[in-house]
Amino acid sequence: MLRRKLYRDLWHYKGQFFTIFLMVFIGMLAFSGIHGYMDGMDESAKEYYKKYNLQDLWITNTNVSDSDLNDLKSLDHVRDVNRALVLNAKLKRYKDVTLETNILEENTISKMYVVKGEKYASNKKGVWFDSYLAEYLNIHVGDTLKLDVSGQILKLKVKGLVNTPDHVYFVKDSTEIFPTHQNYGFIYMSADTFQDAMHVDVTYNKAYVDVDKKNNVSSVKKLDNRNQEKIQKLYQ
Repeated sequence: MLRRKLYRDLWHYKGQFFTIFLMVFIGMLAFSGIHGYMDGMDESAKEYYKKYNLQDLWITNTNVSDSDLNDLKSLDHVRDVNRALVLNAKLKRYKDVTLETNILEENTISKMYVVKGEKYASNKKGVWFDSYLAEYLNIHVGDTLKLDVSGQILKLKVKGLVNTPDHVYFVKDSTEIFPTHQNYGFIYMSADTFQDAMHVDVTYNKAYVDVDKKNNVSSVKKLDNRNQEKIQKLYQ
């Protein structure tokens, strides 16, 4: 009897039952789709960071010298260290466009993903430009750009349009929540290119550190007394 009543009630209220069933089905479908999409993005990000070797740690200082570099490389669990000079430059002929300018000694950590153009090499002259900002500004491989670096104008050719794992989320300042890719971006060039253009030696102010295993990041952060003595001058 109860079963017959159940079927009779379902048939009587079939419109409401179908509506509720449809709402639940659509909700589960949307949840599964969003969850699968986010899981896919997470896996893609992990693969991207691994392939292009996102740095595990970075150190900022007024001068990361050759001896500092050697001391860092000698630390326990440290596999590799890259130095860079990072400063801002103005892009001439474009209104209010600022570029984070990265002058590299080498690029084995946080390597560039080349969207268009040539693969980066330290012996190549030119700049590798933020691909998203280049699209907005209509800048192409082969264009010659004018950069205002501390009042000195540099003319450099665009060798490639790139993305990098350490610039996935990249904003101008704390007033911006999301990257706009309209008035702020990044470029890369080799130390040789910078020295030839500016006629000065490069003083590196940042070091990117790659550890041997991810679970040793905390071990490098919590340096023992011997290691602290080695890099203490980096923080003075």
